[in-house]
Amino acid sequence: MPSWHHVFLPLIVTTANLWTCQFPAEKVDNITGEIPYSEVHYQTHLYLFFTYALPPILQFHPGDDRFEYRSDAKWEELARFSILVVQSAAFPELLTHLTRMTKDDNGSLVLPTLS
Repeated sequence: MPSWHHVFLPLIVTTANLWTCQFPAEKVDNITGEIPYSEVHYQTHLYLFFTYALPPILQFHPGDDRFEYRSDAKWEELARFSILVVQSAAFPELLTHLTRMTKDDNGSLVLPTLS
């Protein structure tokens, strides 16, 4: 049994198909915001990490001094939050994958790369 007992991983399991859309930024029309369809490349995924901006009120811990200096890296850590989104058919495979979690030399949790 690992030396840690619980790991909390924000997770959404969905029946939706997960897609990403990739395109060269220079191909976006500066006036209309449109992208030529020929420049768009879609890719399906079984898992995605979705990172979103937290509202400012949630970027502090209770008792924090809101006027305390924070580095850009600290602000980035406080301002963004990631959630793992999993297509439901891939969920059993993900659970198996999570059982291979280990700790690195610094004591941080490490997972093998998701495929």
